Amino acid sequence: AMKAVAKTVILKRLAMKK
Repeated sequence: AMKAVAKTVILKRLAMKK
């Protein structure tokens, strides 16, 4: 579950950076 959360955070960060 922690890995899934980390992936979501990374994806959200990438979307924000873009």
